[in-house]
Amino acid sequence: MKYSRFQEAIFSGVTDTTDNMIINAVAGSGKTTTLIEIMKRVNSKVNFLAFNKSIADELGRRCPAHVDCSTLHSAGLKVVRQRFGNVRIEANKIDIIMANYLPLEIQKSMTPDEKSARYELRSLIRNMVSKIKNTLVDYTNVKALQEIADYYAIDIDLSEHHDKIIYVMEKSINDTQNIDFDDMIFMPVHYKIVTKYPYDYILVDESQDLNLTQIDLILSLVKKPNGRVICVGDPKQSIYGFRGADAQAMERIKSILNAKEYPLSVCYRCPSKHLDLIRSIVPQIEAREDAPEGILEHITEKEFVDKIIQETNPLILCRTNGYMVSFALSLLSRGYKAIIKGRDIGANLIALVKKLKAYTMEEFYENLGDWQLREISKLDNRKIPAPPSMYDLIDDKYQTLNCIADQCKSVDEIINKLTNLFTDDTTNSFTFSTVHKAKGLENDTVYILAPHLLPMSRKNQTEDEFVQEKNIKYVAYTRSKNKLVIVHPEKSGR
Repeated sequence: MKYSRFQEAIFSGVTDTTDNMIINAVAGSGKTTTLIEIMKRVNSKVNFLAFNKSIADELGRRCPAHVDCSTLHSAGLKVVRQRFGNVRIEANKIDIIMANYLPLEIQKSMTPDEKSARYELRSLIRNMVSKIKNTLVDYTNVKALQEIADYYAIDIDLSEHHDKIIYVMEKSINDTQNIDFDDMIFMPVHYKIVTKYPYDYILVDESQDLNLTQIDLILSLVKKPNGRVICVGDPKQSIYGFRGADAQAMERIKSILNAKEYPLSVCYRCPSKHLDLIRSIVPQIEAREDAPEGILEHITEKEFVDKIIQETNPLILCRTNGYMVSFALSLLSRGYKAIIKGRDIGANLIALVKKLKAYTMEEFYENLGDWQLREISKLDNRKIPAPPSMYDLIDDKYQTLNCIADQCKSVDEIINKLTNLFTDDTTNSFTFSTVHKAKGLENDTVYILAPHLLPMSRKNQTEDEFVQEKNIKYVAYTRSKNKLVIVHPEKSGR
């Protein structure tokens, strides 16, 4: 197999130096092929770490026998069990701790409004605790916590509730027999657990999405003093800042490890015409030597349905669910199978429908409108200004449910349609997806709805938020291997 000059430089770096390495890999650059070749050229004990279990399993089937493939969380859990034995996985650990904060008799005597306020407070504290564990901030320091709350727009009054956060954190830290998702990463770092089985090499995928605690965990898994860390990622595909990912993760790792940076800049996936669309975001990206021009088309939304039904298994991307749901429903109404990728999204929308407690369609529309106004009012009245993305999320849910309700005769029908529409089963269907859900995917033919939302520009948007939005556009425009169709709103034309 012929490798690019970038890949050959990386392989030389692996075999001819002892450097820790940062590989800056653009979309479609043959990252998996490169990783497997690295593993083949290393005979020592290797741990490949992925965010996604399916990726870890896939690489595990293709890797040499001396390579362990796992997710970051399973690697962390393994270390926890070395120290604390056969711990129990308790996803609701924080909720259980908070439920016990007030005596049961007080909880029973609360009014509905008091119970609602308590529920919202528990949600805020749960969010704060998760961010504390992901950022390693000193939870006893009010000023440090306030900075975290401000950054993630968590509207909590720390002067009133700091004691509750300390209580929950200490209870969580001291309970080493019940471990939640955050604990799998946090506990090894907090307790400075030295693994019994360090690795000569740690290979990390999607490094741009690492948070501070994950970085520390990775560094604890490598053999001292001569173990090596090789991190692969694309800073321009960092789109999960809202989850706690460190936007400067790769630069931080580079600095900590004194790592040498290697580019991986040839895109093998996309035709040259497609790459021209995103060079303003990623100027270094190159098409492969034999790359075709590819097909690039511009159509209007009016042309979309008639055009799409002629395609075989296309992937249809959009920035929001609310914008694309009507197109999915249009296909369904014409007898075609269409789904929106994201069973978890559907479950959240169903939970909201049930929360509205509507028994007629008239009540549903009224209660949904009231919910929207309440949620916006909450954001407007926050002490910490809410980021524009939080308003967008409310609007997206509102638009999605309104659109689906318009085609239903009962609330039960809304729930059934949500169940069938939002799924991860893409078999023989027209697949719609948000760009976030499509990260890591590729397809022969990709349609992009609402290109004017890529990037989304909003009032009071921070620079970090706008950078993330540009990254989302980059991810969207680099999913196609052959044909890319941009679907413009009627008013904007082509």
